[in-house]
Amino acid sequence: MRHETSALEIYVDGSYRDGKISGAVYVPSTREEYYFCLEDEQLAKHRNVSGELLATVFAINLALERSVKHVVIYHDYEGIQKWVTGEWEARTELTRAYKDFLLRTQKSLRVDFVKVAAHKGVEFNNYVDKLAKFALNACTSNLTPDIMDKLLNLLNLPH
Repeated sequence: MRHETSALEIYVDGSYRDGKISGAVYVPSTREEYYFCLEDEQLAKHRNVSGELLATVFAINLALERSVKHVVIYHDYEGIQKWVTGEWEARTELTRAYKDFLLRTQKSLRVDFVKVAAHKGVEFNNYVDKLAKFALNACTSNLTPDIMDKLLNLLNLPH
């Protein structure tokens, strides 16, 4: 599944277990991978959704920091797109903050979403899913605490 070549393509995924959330981001063109795990009571209430949304925010911010004009986010959780488009009502603090962040960034960055089937052989989606599970199982991160704080600050979430 490919978009126009000028777009930065990024795959995102999230996971949850026993009060821990994780997320992962994979950039196929550069083979960059990012992943995180956190224990946060408020975010854990949203289970895997927190990881999915934080991974997407990280991916969008990565594109912004690189002055990319167009990013394509590949995801298997439909809320990533539907809260932004308004197809789903953003009812929680997390989903409202996520929607607000995406709407603000779309003023300077074209964001397209591509929903892919989970666990159905989509190579890079399977890879980012494994990264999110690795981060969760080991509760490890290759993002610094400062970067994680920045992510939460981008959403104006307490931490």
